Amino acid sequence: MSKLLYRDEAAAGLPRVSPHGLRHSCATLLYSMGVPLETIADVLGHSTPRITAELYRHSVDALSVAAAERMQEALG
Repeated sequence: MSKLLYRDEAAAGLPRVSPHGLRHSCATLLYSMGVPLETIADVLGHSTPRITAELYRHSVDALSVAAAERMQEALG
């Protein structure tokens, strides 16, 4: 599967990204768009949202910091 993915990425002029990297990007993008962890866990095939949160904790933390900064800006 990876061989076909890498071939298609190259044909499209995209950088080489592993299937794991694509899953990570998917989870991060969905979370940043406000999709609940429960839904992301379902999309990724995780048995619980806890697993999703633990695996992608750094993304969740970065988005939380960004949200706090935006709130601070809004409140002055």
